[in-house]
Amino acid sequence: SKTVCEHIVDLDEQGRVWAVTYTPGSNPAQRRLTRFTADGNASQPIIVNLHQHGPVQPRSAVLSPDRRVLALCDSVDKASSAETIQIWNIAAGTMERLPGHHDHIGSMALSGDGKKLASVSAGGGILKIWSLSPRPAQ
Repeated sequence: SKTVCEHIVDLDEQGRVWAVTYTPGSNPAQRRLTRFTADGNASQPIIVNLHQHGPVQPRSAVLSPDRRVLALCDSVDKASSAETIQIWNIAAGTMERLPGHHDHIGSMALSGDGKKLASVSAGGGILKIWSLSPRPAQ
């Protein structure tokens, strides 16, 4: 089946593209974190079920520089509604939610060590700095 890129989150030192992808026609949409080969002709799923905790249609996605943490913001259709950020531990395949960002999230950035996340409302506005749970050493 065809894989469609939704958000490119990294271009690593080996020239591989890391992206949030989905399979068209799947219901619910089968979203995953995928790593493509440098030539783009092959791919490997890294997290195969980003939808395991409910439907996900991310507005924004960011990968930590060490490629251990993926942050996705859940899409909310209502204007001025709070959105939730999903924090994925890539090695463990586990996810926790950060609730309560005011309005729609426009963009996010993870610190180099993956311990802090910055998020800002779409169109500017409220900036939040989140401290993330300690992750086990790998």
